[in-house]
Amino acid sequence: MRALATGRLFAKEAGLLAGAWVVPLAFLYNFCDFVFRCGCVSVWAGAADRCNVHDAAAPHCPWCSHPAGMAGLLVLLLALDTLVFLGLRTRPALLRVFAGAAAFFLAGAAAGLGFALAYGYPHFLGFALR
Repeated sequence: MRALATGRLFAKEAGLLAGAWVVPLAFLYNFCDFVFRCGCVSVWAGAADRCNVHDAAAPHCPWCSHPAGMAGLLVLLLALDTLVFLGLRTRPALLRVFAGAAAFFLAGAAAGLGFALAYGYPHFLGFALR
């Protein structure tokens, strides 16, 4: 009986964690455009098809033009999301899901500033950097 209860708890936690990951991953390209004004759109509308990395004359989005760096950052951001989610284990489920997603986006924005400065990108959160 205890094994069944433990299995149910694990399934519930895994489902909640998946929810904490779905929001950031579903809106990753929208977030990219929000941070860099690069032209990325939602996954279901073409993702990076309209990103400025496809325009030779435009400055190139730091995330889309460095996919290996973005993949590494994505892993770190999802790990942070998970740590925040697990750290709030005694809190209500919805709060845990949204706190994890919020940590993803806040840390992502900070990392976006680092990418923008490191690669000389001219835009960050709607502000001109040059």
